[in-house]
Amino acid sequence: MPVLILDKSIEIIKRIMDQISETNPGLTFYSAVTYEEAVNLLEECKPKVVLLDLNFHENKVADLLKIIKQSDCKTVIIVWYNHASDYSLNLCNELGADYLFDKYHEFEKIPGIISSLWQN
Repeated sequence: MPVLILDKSIEIIKRIMDQISETNPGLTFYSAVTYEEAVNLLEECKPKVVLLDLNFHENKVADLLKIIKQSDCKTVIIVWYNHASDYSLNLCNELGADYLFDKYHEFEKIPGIISSLWQN
């Protein structure tokens, strides 16, 4: 199952890949740190899960959510954040985010969500 991680931090990407891999061996990971990379990988890898940092480059999160939902409405989108306004979280919900997680306080929930998706 392809998993695409979109975050500006390589360290965060590596950390979540390691954590998800521990409980879900055999997943295929892709990652992007720029908007352009993200758009290209969405087309190329057809991810089943996208982990998207709410603070991704240049406030393009809304654009990415629209692209993902237009291309494949079965893709599960997990938006994670450090700090978020109610407006931003509501917008992500309206644009089709399936899960919203605080990056540092709810980080450990993500591997379980992916496990349940992978096993179905």
